[in-house]
Amino acid sequence: MANEDKIFPTLQKPAGSGEESKNVFTELFGKDLSQKPGSVMNSVVEQQEKKGVSFFGNKPKVELLSMKKLVTHTSNPGASALQVSLLALVVTIGFFLSQNSARFSLFGVNAAVRVNTLQSQTNDLTAEVRVQKHLAAALLLDQYASAADQYLYDVQEATSVYTSQNKKVEYATDATEVKPALLTLLSQIQDKLSEVIPDAELAAAILVTEDLANELRSQEDETDNQSLLQDIQDLETTKSLLANTKFKALLSSITASEATDAEITLIFKAYHSINASSISIVSELKNTRPKWSVALDSLEAIVKSVDPLFNTEFPGNLTVTNVIFNSDRSVTISGATYTPDTTNFTLVSNLIDALEASEFFKNVEDRSFSKNGDKAIYTGSYSISMELEDNPIPHE
Repeated sequence: MANEDKIFPTLQKPAGSGEESKNVFTELFGKDLSQKPGSVMNSVVEQQEKKGVSFFGNKPKVELLSMKKLVTHTSNPGASALQVSLLALVVTIGFFLSQNSARFSLFGVNAAVRVNTLQSQTNDLTAEVRVQKHLAAALLLDQYASAADQYLYDVQEATSVYTSQNKKVEYATDATEVKPALLTLLSQIQDKLSEVIPDAELAAAILVTEDLANELRSQEDETDNQSLLQDIQDLETTKSLLANTKFKALLSSITASEATDAEITLIFKAYHSINASSISIVSELKNTRPKWSVALDSLEAIVKSVDPLFNTEFPGNLTVTNVIFNSDRSVTISGATYTPDTTNFTLVSNLIDALEASEFFKNVEDRSFSKNGDKAIYTGSYSISMELEDNPIPHE
């Protein structure tokens, strides 16, 4: 009766009993004959499950998949930085070479070309400045030469035995006045020529000088030739100064404010050896001319030896009215004699003997002599010719 109270009495049976298992569907609809519990597939599945292996293969491990993903898709920061650095280095080197090689002009004028251009312009300007300084020094040296010529002449006259005492004072005063200006010029010249020009840069300065001189020569038909010639000569002197290291060394060895007469003379003569200007030529001619003042002083002394009252405030027996110095070094003097007796000719004869005995004159001859007399005084006129000795008179 107990089983009759339940609707599905068979559900209480354990599943492992020997009877076929039943369920609601089988009870209602009967057994499903389409299912085949003993099929081959079920057997295979059961065998694989017993071995602990899935029929569909091993399930991939999550850890391995994650590692593969990291290895495949994650980038290396160190490698990337190295690549960027190498690329930047290549670009930098390329830019450096392109800007520092004068032959590289793909992008126009680069830094190297600009540097070369600026360096060339700087060299040209430096050469021009040096030429201007040496030209200024050449002009100052012309002034120095003129002042030194006057100064040395004054000094020589002030110390000459043939110069009268009052003249010595005048010459000494003139020399004292000229010397300060002379030393100032010397200091200015030293300043202009103080730079030592490297041999590698000297040629550029000389080339600038030559170009300027050639440009002036091309204008000979367009301007005053005399002025143009002087400018060209000044440039030639400038060119000589540029290359004359010996002269510049001599200048630098002298203390301008304390220069002695010997040093002034040394610079004066050294400059004339390199000077191409007309001033130098004139000065050189002046140096070769005889010092006629010395000859005149000597002539006065000789006449006084014959007549002690000559050229004094007292009347004497001899006068010299005319003296002529000729270019062929001949000299002619003429004058008169005054005596209370007939010794006029004796005076002239004594004068001829004194002139012949002098170190300054030779070949002395009486060209003419005449005498007139009255009751009070006898007068006579004379003319004497002679020649200068070869080297009797110092040159100026």
